[in-house]
Amino acid sequence: MAKKRKESEPPPPTDFVYIFHLSPSGEVRHESTAGAFTEITGYPPSILQERGWTGLIYPKDVPLLANRPAALLAGLSDVREYRLMTADGHLEWIRDYAQPMRTETDGRIFVFAAAQVITARKRLQEEMGRLASIVESSEDAIMDVTLDGVIVSWNRAAEKIYGYSSDDVKGRTTTLLVPTDRIDEMARILADVRREGSVLRMETVRLHKDGRAIPVALTVAPVRDPAGQLAGASIISRDISLLKQAESALQESAAKTTAILSTMVDGVITIDERGSIDSINPAAEGLFGYSFSEVAGQNVKLLMPEPYYGEHDEYLRNYFRTGKAKIIGIGREVVGRRKDGSIFPMDLAVSEMFLGERRFFAGIVRDLTERKRMERQVLEISDREQRRIGQDLHDGLGQQLAGIGFLSKSLEQRLTKQKASESDDARQIANLVSEAIAQARGMAHGLHPVDMSATGLESALKELALTVQHTFRIECSFTCDQPVLLSDGAVATHLYRIAQEAVNNAIKHGKAEGVWIVLNRIGDTITVSVRDNGVGIPDTLPEKKGMGLQTMRYRAALIGATLSILKVRSGGTRVDCSVKQSDSAAENNDYGKNPGQGTAET
Repeated sequence: MAKKRKESEPPPPTDFVYIFHLSPSGEVRHESTAGAFTEITGYPPSILQERGWTGLIYPKDVPLLANRPAALLAGLSDVREYRLMTADGHLEWIRDYAQPMRTETDGRIFVFAAAQVITARKRLQEEMGRLASIVESSEDAIMDVTLDGVIVSWNRAAEKIYGYSSDDVKGRTTTLLVPTDRIDEMARILADVRREGSVLRMETVRLHKDGRAIPVALTVAPVRDPAGQLAGASIISRDISLLKQAESALQESAAKTTAILSTMVDGVITIDERGSIDSINPAAEGLFGYSFSEVAGQNVKLLMPEPYYGEHDEYLRNYFRTGKAKIIGIGREVVGRRKDGSIFPMDLAVSEMFLGERRFFAGIVRDLTERKRMERQVLEISDREQRRIGQDLHDGLGQQLAGIGFLSKSLEQRLTKQKASESDDARQIANLVSEAIAQARGMAHGLHPVDMSATGLESALKELALTVQHTFRIECSFTCDQPVLLSDGAVATHLYRIAQEAVNNAIKHGKAEGVWIVLNRIGDTITVSVRDNGVGIPDTLPEKKGMGLQTMRYRAALIGATLSILKVRSGGTRVDCSVKQSDSAAENNDYGKNPGQGTAET
């Protein structure tokens, strides 16, 4: 059974007529209306007698009919387009044709008028006008072509981009703009438009009138006729010369940056604000033993030993919260952890950068292992030379002065027996020689405070406590509950110098009245502690620390020790320096051979 075809709704009425008389003075008297007046305006015909025709016209359009009476009185037909206000408040465009038919005996003119609604046409004209304005004001070249590629329209931007006027190109094909090596390109594009009927986008090259090539971005859209049939295509061309130049410059810059980073001897690591690794250069890959694919997206703390591994995320959060940087913009020595777990010293400089709205941090790292080894050797050579000079003072100069002292004492005694007047001079000489011997011994001890025996550190610290107590008249004690043997003289000397500097700081800066030195051993770890009852170390250390603190940290780093500086709640400061006895031999003090032995500062 066939389905009943749905009847289409009839189109809305669009025409009506009205009749009026026009007096020689221009007065209008409406007689009647016919057609769809009421359907179009929403008013009954009697409205014309009540308000007159002008009462229905949109006020802004009333001036458009100002000279109509004169034309009609002259016997001329008159056509006007204007807007009526309907009863429901909206506007309708009408085309009003008025024709004078005859002159009455009283001089009035009988006029027949026909009105047609043209709102849809007006809207279409306005839309086409807007589109034409957009096309003409666009900075992109816009052309309409037939399906055979013949140009039928060409805007001002097209004239500017390609150099041809509209008259130059209308009626010619688009091959005028296509380089010879792409001559079939436009035909393929139009074939795709015919087949697909969809919008195509691409980047290509077109020719200027003067023959130079122009990189362009093309958008090709199908154009259909009122029946919906494909009639042609609209082609929008955007000159992307500047964009291509910028891309080329950016690519060149990126290539240079990549080349620089790839050939740098220093490692470069970038992270995002979450601490995730964004990039590393080949030097950093070699330094840490990881490939980029292994660390990409991983938290950068992967490259850090404890305690920094556990503290790094809090460092970032604290910086975002307070804006106070502890390392950003400031180079400092830290330690890193390789893939194999080994620890090594490195110099780290961190900078902050923004790419758009994203924040990144770039770190430049330099392996300090070799430099630290050389510094250690230099310091050991210096220490050996100091020990040699100390021994020479003690064994050479000291013995000679002792001999001179013995001779001068004998001379004094002989002169005294002879009751010679020179006996007083001889006594003074003997006293001066004794003082010189004491000074020489003191200098020798200062240059070589720790002897090379296994108990040398214990003896030296005990002597340090006695010297401080005697010299500064303050309480200073040394405690060692059990013998601590340390065969490496270099490590013993560094521990002694760290303790000596801590004592000096307590007296000089801490204004301490009591200092307590403790040497102990727990398991395989030897610890030297210095505690005082002074004013205590500041809660926040200055960015530029004093040489004493830097020297303590430096010596601790050389022997792979852990240095801790704490403010004691009851008052004063405590300095602890710990080193593993098994790692105390000189040959085992490289960072790479001591996992877990970093230099920490609290």
